[in-house]
Amino acid sequence: MFVRSDALLAKPSETRSLHVLSFDWHGFEPRVIAWDSALSKVVEVDIWNLNMCVTTSRHCVGSFDDEDYFPCPTARRINGPFAQCQSCAGPYIPIQQCTFEPRCDGTLCASKFCSREHAVYVAFHGAMAKVGMCGKHRVEPRLIEQGADAYALVAMLPNRLEARRLESAISKELKVRQRVLSKEALANYVASPPWQVIDERWVELGERIGAKTGSPPEKLTRLDRYPLAQPLAASPRLRETIGPHEGKVLGIKGRYLVYENEGLNALDLSDLPARVVKINN
Repeated sequence: MFVRSDALLAKPSETRSLHVLSFDWHGFEPRVIAWDSALSKVVEVDIWNLNMCVTTSRHCVGSFDDEDYFPCPTARRINGPFAQCQSCAGPYIPIQQCTFEPRCDGTLCASKFCSREHAVYVAFHGAMAKVGMCGKHRVEPRLIEQGADAYALVAMLPNRLEARRLESAISKELKVRQRVLSKEALANYVASPPWQVIDERWVELGERIGAKTGSPPEKLTRLDRYPLAQPLAASPRLRETIGPHEGKVLGIKGRYLVYENEGLNALDLSDLPARVVKINN
C-alpha cells in the first residue's frame, strides 16, 4: 500500500479525527496511514500509544498512485470487505470480487492484477498449515500481514486464476485449510512457535504437495521478527473494532495489536481502513 515520503506521525492534540487509509507492514514494521482532513495531509497514526475511539461508518479510502493520494470525490459510504468503492478501485482491479474468485486470466478486462504471475504458498500459524496465493511480488509481505510463523512456496503460476485453482485443489484434495480463525491465531500467542513440529509437518505435507505439483518442496522460511514477544501470559480477547481502545501496547503480530487493559486484548488493525478514528492525546 502507498505511503507518502512526507507522511507525518500524528502529533499530540486534544482530539484528532483521522480517516484510516491503510494498514500494512514494511518489513517487520507495522504502519497505519490516515488522511487528516484538517491539515489536508497523509499522516502516520501512532499505534504504539493507544488511545483511540473507532467510529461505526466506513467511507471509501480513495485512490493512490506511486507518489500521491486522491480522496474519493464522493466520499462514498461502503459496506462489505473492501475499503474502496468500485469507481476508485477500477483502475487497479475492475471487478473487486475477483480478489477472491478471479473470473478470468486477466484478458477479459486487461487487468494486471489478475494477469501477472502469482505464487501459491503454504504457511504455518503455529502448527496449523494454511494454503494461499498472492501476486509473486507480494509473498513475504502478505505472509507477514497474516502473522504467519513460516512459509514455503509451492508453485508459480502465470496468472491469478490458475493460482486460485491450484490453491483450491490443494485445500480440497490434501485437506489443507485456507483460513485461520481469529481465535485460533490469538490462541497461538500463549506459546512460542513450535519450530520442530512445524518442520516435521512440512516434511510430510511438502512431499504430498510435491507429488501433486511435480516439484520438490522448498525449505521453510521463518518469519520470527514480529514486534510481539511470545509466549503471552494468556490468549488475548478480540475486541470489537468499533468503540474505544486504550491501554499498554504489548506488540503487534500480523493484523492483531495486543494491548493490556483489565486483561489482554486484541484489536484487528486490518479492520481500520475506511473508518474514522478519533485519536486522544
